[in-house]
Amino acid sequence: DSQEEGYATEAVFLLDEMIASWKVQTSNDPSSSTETRSKIVPFPSAQTFKYCIESLAYVKDTSTLWSESRRLLDEYELMCDKGDIEVSTKPYNATLESLVKCMRNDPKLLSRVSEVVARMNEMAERFPEIEPDVFSASMVLHACSFVTGDEKEKSVAFATAEGTFKELEQNELNGSGEQKMTDKCYFHMMRCIVGLCLDQEEKQEKIKKLFAGACSKGLCSADVLKAFRNSVSEEDFVATVGSGRLADNWIANVRSGKALYTDGTTGGKG
Repeated sequence: DSQEEGYATEAVFLLDEMIASWKVQTSNDPSSSTETRSKIVPFPSAQTFKYCIESLAYVKDTSTLWSESRRLLDEYELMCDKGDIEVSTKPYNATLESLVKCMRNDPKLLSRVSEVVARMNEMAERFPEIEPDVFSASMVLHACSFVTGDEKEKSVAFATAEGTFKELEQNELNGSGEQKMTDKCYFHMMRCIVGLCLDQEEKQEKIKKLFAGACSKGLCSADVLKAFRNSVSEEDFVATVGSGRLADNWIANVRSGKALYTDGTTGGKG
């Protein structure tokens, strides 16, 4: 978990050693003797790729993060095609999370994130397990929320966010428990509305509707509550939330920071 860039370099080096080991052990090269094979390091797993790509978030150069994560995804996909590794969203979601962490002020963030998601969809045609999941969609919403360009760029980002959120709602309606949205989905979408919706009246309407949806699903996290409070008048906030302790069913499914009271704390008055 070290944030030092040197550890990221070491992690990539070790993963490359594992990949090289896999290539040697699965090759038909007669020069690879039994003795040599017995000393080779073990194959990487999907989790290994995940950890390594997560470490790239601490590389100062975002172009290195982008090029290395794509290269590692190439290697991962090769192993998937050979049937020698767990098929999972883990390496892709780690890439999305690292991009959002490092490129939040970079205008290329959303296009990079969209490219990774497109790659997941393409792989999912052969391996359904790689289809973008709730976390993937949450990272898309997170990326959209950082867009601060001109009106056209904001409009495109908002359309992407709305399309992503609608797809999440539809998947939740049709799917299993694994496809249920998290409080982070609602929080990131609220930030998208605040930053990208240009019509003030529409913004208020959408924020109130989204907050009501979060509460109805037990997803009123401390962040969701704060985002709502910062987006509406004090009068509207009190009329919607009241004062004192939040209803238990409003916070039942929160996974991140939880607020128990309307002041956003876990020990407020009332």
